[in-house]
This record gives sequence, C-alpha cells and structure tokens, in this order.
Amino acid sequence: MMRKQEGESMDNDEPDRNKKGQGRRGFLAVAASLPAFAAAALLTRKPGAEMAAPPVEADGPPVQSGYHETEHIRKYYSSASF
Repeated sequence: MMRKQEGESMDNDEPDRNKKGQGRRGFLAVAASLPAFAAAALLTRKPGAEMAAPPVEADGPPVQSGYHETEHIRKYYSSASF
C-alpha cells in the first residue's frame, strides 16, 4: 500500500466521491425538468381531444342525492324519541 507524500494530490479519491453523488444529482436533474415536460405535453395536445367520455344520461327518474328521510329513518327516529 502506497502512502501519499506531502503535497501529493488525492486525485484517486475523487472519482469515488463523484460516483456517490451521481444518483442524487441525476434525480434532482430529472425532478427539475418534469414541470417543463408537463407543460410541453399540455401545449402539444390536440384541441377537442378529451380524455373523459361524455356523460351518459340515465333512463328513468333522477336519483336523489344527499340526505332524505325514508320510512326506515322515520321508524328509527320514533324509536329513539327524536
């Protein structure tokens, strides 16, 4: 094993240090470029090319949404003395 003399550079150690940070640097470079790729994808979209299918109208009466009192709920209220 060779010892380094005083004043001798430590060039042999630098490639190991550079390899250690390459993964993080590569990740940060890709992460920094993602917004640009997303903007390019949005700008190159064809007008009128929608991703979702148009809504399909259901046959029959409209379905109630939200709270509505049913016979089952009325029975519960009467048994709970509300």
